[in-house]
Amino acid sequence: MDDAILERLGLLPPGTDLEALMRTALVGQIAGYYDPDTKELTVIGEDGGIGPADRATVAHEAIHALQDQEWDLNALKDAIPDEELDRELALRALVEGDATLGMSMWISRFGADLADAEPPDIPEGASLEELPPVLAQSLISPYLDGFTFLIGPFGRHGWDAVDAIWSRPPVSTEQILSGDVYPDHRPIPVALPDLAAALGDGWTRVGERTLGALVTATWASAGAPIGPLEMSLTGRAIPGIEVGRGWGGDRVVTLDGPDGAWLVAWQTAWDSPDDAAEMTTAAATAIAGLPGPGTVIPADLTGSGLADPVLVLLASDAATLDAAAAALGV
Repeated sequence: MDDAILERLGLLPPGTDLEALMRTALVGQIAGYYDPDTKELTVIGEDGGIGPADRATVAHEAIHALQDQEWDLNALKDAIPDEELDRELALRALVEGDATLGMSMWISRFGADLADAEPPDIPEGASLEELPPVLAQSLISPYLDGFTFLIGPFGRHGWDAVDAIWSRPPVSTEQILSGDVYPDHRPIPVALPDLAAALGDGWTRVGERTLGALVTATWASAGAPIGPLEMSLTGRAIPGIEVGRGWGGDRVVTLDGPDGAWLVAWQTAWDSPDDAAEMTTAAATAIAGLPGPGTVIPADLTGSGLADPVLVLLASDAATLDAAAAALGV
């Protein structure tokens, strides 16, 4: 994730050390892991022992090892450009959803002794509820929403259906959160022009991302808590999901300018005029809670004629916002 973009959108507190925060969060959540670089599986057991709950962790991580043998997890990840946050989250949902589904099948067959088992004794770190919602969602969604995404095809056609999805991995969190749109509904390409050149001397691009349906929903919910963390056969209550499900595509860039000025330009595309209107309303509420000025307008910076575009501009101050809007012709 790009901390400059997330901070300026209000998704992270100013000055967040994102890498350190993620390390702290993961320490508090991980009971074991499979490393596709070393091909080693590690379980964090108590006093070197493996209890009943740890065996479920072994089942989950062993499935990751099998995934790696069959599909090469590193190659799948390396094929995704660094700025494609949404596509990376979608791949993680396939990886973790598959392992969670397989673990649940293992528990149903071999885990009779898990009912009264104590959870794994892992080092204490930040709980999900203590994290900014965007980080909490990015950590938990691959497991919960990935499971829901796969359970339907698995229930209808078994593991062959899951394997078929691996042959054509999902490319957006919209496909994960609205499973009925996979695989045909693909993201609308949103390619921004050189906004630094449009703004003039002293402006430089410092970050660019595709955020996707999940992060957009989290932003539209204006910091609402992440909600119950439970696997579901029909999906969970995600704050802002009504907005997220209408997402069609997006691209966000943040730029630094002269004398400490900065700008965020977030171009979004929507599935319908009603979806665009829903985003416009939610965005107006979200930017009202941010320290800097912003505006939400039905503009298209791409020059490609996006259907149902919504542009969000945020700036360090009102003068910068006005100057940027004039320079961009909006």
